Amino acid sequence: MHLAAATSAESGITPVILLSLSALLSLFCIVRLWQSGGSLFERLFWTFVLLLPVLGPVFFGAFFRPPPVQSPGLRCPETPGVRSASHR
Repeated sequence: MHLAAATSAESGITPVILLSLSALLSLFCIVRLWQSGGSLFERLFWTFVLLLPVLGPVFFGAFFRPPPVQSPGLRCPETPGVRSASHR
């Protein structure tokens, strides 16, 4: 009986741990999402998806593609021997 009681007590903790880890991961992803660029609609959509327990972070990781920093065609061509402003 004691073994059965310990097993049932441990199984009650597992969902709590899983949901807690999912919530922390969702919160981290939401913060990163709002720091990145993107349309307001896209950020709101993914925020609501991330609020789904467990499945939200899975869907976010599988389907979200952050916008590129800047397309290569729009980047300033590098000149040999000249450092950019970000490297000063």
